[in-house]
Amino acid sequence: MAERARILVAEDERHIGFFLRETLTEAGYSVVLVHNGNAAVERLRDDGPFDLLLLDIRMPGKDGVEVMRAAREIAPDTVIILLTGHATVESAVAALREGAHDYLMKPVSTEELLRSLEAGLEKRERIRRQQALTADLERGLRQLRETMQGVPSASQAPAPPLEEEEAQLRVGGLAIDLAAHEVRLHGQLVHLTPIEFQILACLAQRAGTVLTHKEIVQAVWGYEADAWEARALLNPHLSHLRKKLHTDAEAPSLIVNVRGVGYKLEAA
Repeated sequence: MAERARILVAEDERHIGFFLRETLTEAGYSVVLVHNGNAAVERLRDDGPFDLLLLDIRMPGKDGVEVMRAAREIAPDTVIILLTGHATVESAVAALREGAHDYLMKPVSTEELLRSLEAGLEKRERIRRQQALTADLERGLRQLRETMQGVPSASQAPAPPLEEEEAQLRVGGLAIDLAAHEVRLHGQLVHLTPIEFQILACLAQRAGTVLTHKEIVQAVWGYEADAWEARALLNPHLSHLRKKLHTDAEAPSLIVNVRGVGYKLEAA
C-alpha cells in the first residue's frame, strides 16, 4: 500500500511540512507538499487523484475543514486526516462528523502518524473491495433474471477469459465448448450465465481436484479476495450452477461441496 499511495500534505508551518514530507517519503509514499488550503484544492483538481490528504486545520486561505469539504466533491473516497495544534473534544468530533478518518495533535510522532495513515488506507481498500463485491453480486443477479426470462445479457461484460489449453472439455456427461461458451449435459444444452460458465470451466479444467473459494475467484474474476469475500461472491453463482446441472434427482450433484475447503467437479 505504501509504495503505491499518493499523499497530499497541506501544512502552512514549513518546518512541519518538510518533516511530514520526508517522513512519508522514507516510508515509501509518494508525497506532494503545499503550504495553504487554496493550493491544496488546486492540486486536488489538477494533479489528482490522491489516496490520502493530510491537512492542517488552521491554514491561510481555505482551512483544513474547507479543503476537506472540497475534497468530498472532487474525490469522495479520498482518506482525510486532520492535524491541529489546538485540539478540543468538540473540534475532533466535528471533524470526524465531516468525514475525516482521524484527528491528530501536533507534534505527532512518526509511529502515530504512520499507524493512522496505514489504518485509513486499509479501510479505504476494504470499502472499495466491498463495493466491487456488491457490484459483482448485483450483476450476477441481473444475469440470472435475464437468463430465467430468456433475455440475452447484452449489458453484461464477460468475465476475464480463462486460459484455454483446448477448445473442448469433457468431464463425464459434461461437454464444455470454451470457444463457443456452450455447455451440454448428456447432449442437452444447459443455459448458463457468463459467470456460471467461467466457474464451471475453471472446475472442469481441474476436475476431481478441490478448489478453494479464493482459487476459483482468482481464476474467474482475476483478483485476490479474502476467504469471506470469496465465499460471498461465489456462493450465489455456485448455488444456481449446481441446480442447473443437477437434472436427475436420484444422481449425486456433479459439483461437490467439500465443507471447510471448497468445491470440486466430479467426473461421475
